[in-house]
Amino acid sequence: MKPRFYSPKYLHEVSRRTVGGAFLFDLNDQPLMAEVLGALGEAQRRYRVGVYHFHFMSNHYHGIFDAPSPIQLSRFFNFFHGRVATLVNLRLDSTGPVWSAKFRPIAVSMDRESLMRRMKYITGQATRAGMVQHPMQFAGPSAVDWLVSGVPITGRYTGKLASSRASPEPQGESAGNSAPSASPGDDSAVRVVHISMLPCFSGQRWEDVHELFAGMADDIAGTTMADLLERGAKPKPVVTNQEKSCTATEAEDREDEDDAAEQEAKQRGTLAECIERAGKSWRGDPPAACAKVPAPDPSDADTGGRQTRPAPGAKRKRGGPLVILACSAEVRQAYMLELQEFADAYWEALARLGKQVARAQAGLQARTVKFPAHAVLPSGVGGLALASVMAAQARA
Repeated sequence: MKPRFYSPKYLHEVSRRTVGGAFLFDLNDQPLMAEVLGALGEAQRRYRVGVYHFHFMSNHYHGIFDAPSPIQLSRFFNFFHGRVATLVNLRLDSTGPVWSAKFRPIAVSMDRESLMRRMKYITGQATRAGMVQHPMQFAGPSAVDWLVSGVPITGRYTGKLASSRASPEPQGESAGNSAPSASPGDDSAVRVVHISMLPCFSGQRWEDVHELFAGMADDIAGTTMADLLERGAKPKPVVTNQEKSCTATEAEDREDEDDAAEQEAKQRGTLAECIERAGKSWRGDPPAACAKVPAPDPSDADTGGRQTRPAPGAKRKRGGPLVILACSAEVRQAYMLELQEFADAYWEALARLGKQVARAQAGLQARTVKFPAHAVLPSGVGGLALASVMAAQARA
């Protein structure tokens, strides 16, 4: 268990993928995409989270956000991700999870170089995938229209959604164009996704910022097309639920890979199971089946805040989790120092909390424990401590 560190001094980039990377977001389904934008606008309206960029693809999305506190950001994503999952399940007439495992926002440095690099990466999602030749040609949910030309981003928020299983299926031509249904009496409303100006452009006019991003989009288009031509590749069509871009053979290959990975995980088991099979306590190196993945090469440490791709045929090296996206080594170093100071104060406060709970249970006066700013206690810890103190006071 690690403490959750959050600092409002940084923006936070979020990337989240669908379960198994399935193409669950039909980017050509305009009613569904309007509802996705409406969910984002409603989440922003409820929780006052700053949105700087976002871009949806067929099986994942990227975005840059900020909030005054981690609780506020967490509630924002709980609502947004839950709403999108409901919309997709209603659209596909299915049940079950839509998103992959838990995600973690990654801090982004406030300096202009780091922010623009991340904005460029997110803006060029569709062009790098070969779906469009220019970022402005992308028809899916994205902040590109506002950033480049100032076109407002609006969506449709339906309110309480009715179960698609209880609703009659649409017939004829409308079958492919119907949006997730609303409960009787619920009216849909327009929701605007407000894009905040990057801190590095504070004091500038939006007209100047739009011009800057227009130049960035043109640069992305030129660079991406040159790269595609050099590789002999062609732009790919937008992936839809009706017309998958992958062939049946490719889908079967992916299923075989998933089955092999699952079988390998079952054979390997957990670290504790490996230790038990070894018949002794784990001292020194773990058993071969549980060997740790090697740490990244120090020579590759300075990547300018980017994750580099491995060479063709080479296995990707995995080290610790990425904690900050920054071009400056000094910024990354300062962030890690701040993170370490936060962790030390957090564990010290948690230890003091345990002592105060013990004092309260022994009938002594408990004292207030102060945690570092923006600290989030593990689920249930705060409530358990409060309940213990109240119970002790009631007995007294």
